[in-house]
Amino acid sequence: MIEERLSAIIAANPDLGPLVLRTKLKEALQEYVLEFVYNHPTYRAFLFTGGTCLRLLYGLPRLSEDLDFDVEGRVDAQAFADDIQAYIQRSLHYSNIETQVMGNGTSVSLKFPVLKQLGLVQSSSDSPTLFLRCDLALEQVGLYGDQRTPISTARTMFFVRAYDLPTMFSNKLAAFIGRVYQQAATQTVPFKGRAVFDLVWFLQESQRQNWRLMPNWPRVLALLKARTPKDVLRDAASKAAALKPAEAAVDLRPFIEDQHMLEAFIANLPEVLPAQLTALAHHLP
Repeated sequence: MIEERLSAIIAANPDLGPLVLRTKLKEALQEYVLEFVYNHPTYRAFLFTGGTCLRLLYGLPRLSEDLDFDVEGRVDAQAFADDIQAYIQRSLHYSNIETQVMGNGTSVSLKFPVLKQLGLVQSSSDSPTLFLRCDLALEQVGLYGDQRTPISTARTMFFVRAYDLPTMFSNKLAAFIGRVYQQAATQTVPFKGRAVFDLVWFLQESQRQNWRLMPNWPRVLALLKARTPKDVLRDAASKAAALKPAEAAVDLRPFIEDQHMLEAFIANLPEVLPAQLTALAHHLP
């Protein structure tokens, strides 16, 4: 079942580059994992978040490779890994899946060794395995809104528990300002291209709604330990001024199907993001 679904995606997308195609294949696997999670009596309480949530529920125009969940209380990551492996083997008739718990129990990697038989391994440097990561973060802040939203697939319909859009906005704004991402053993970069893209999208959505869409400000302030929304937006503007569009493009390339859109985004980023942040600051409640 899984191999046939992935083969059909490859056949339908002959012009996609290999990095984008692999991400697109992961999106098919995401549906199976979400179906498992939100039909499970324990895991259905997980809060769906991150780029995949934004894409599936809110129309974010980029691909996403991982699944992010916030969890209230302790979760046994090994039990989660074992349960999802058993589900895929039993319900999807795919016996070759392997799982690995990483990050001291904060992440589960699902391994699907399908790429060689799909014809996507061209050299010894190409991995034969398609990896899908599920990140499990402890929800510590509170101050969020959530909702149950249906997702329909070719197989079924299920209802995910997800943050509402103002909460997702707050998470993305806080991540843009507060995170430093590891690039190599001794190097860090101050942002991810995906975080920048998502923030621009949120600001565009807010502008489209006449700035009625605002971040969940109490949550932003708690996440960043900041005093006021003005302080937050001042920090965001400072971060935006330090952006290097070429680095953002490298991170984004596997997640944008239309490379012309990517080029336009990168070319306009230095002008658009500061202007959007300034406009948001002018419309603070």
